[in-house]
Amino acid sequence: MLVELKGIYLKRYWAGWLRWKKYFEIKLGAIVQSSEKEKEKSGV
Repeated sequence: MLVELKGIYLKRYWAGWLRWKKYFEIKLGAIVQSSEKEKEKSGV
């Protein structure tokens, strides 16, 4: 029973981590893109 609970917890934790990672990558990607645009504007 304890092993089953551990498996369920790990699956839930993994799914949450993947969701957070995806969200973070999208946010980070948006930041990188906006900073690239700023560089183009300033001509650096």
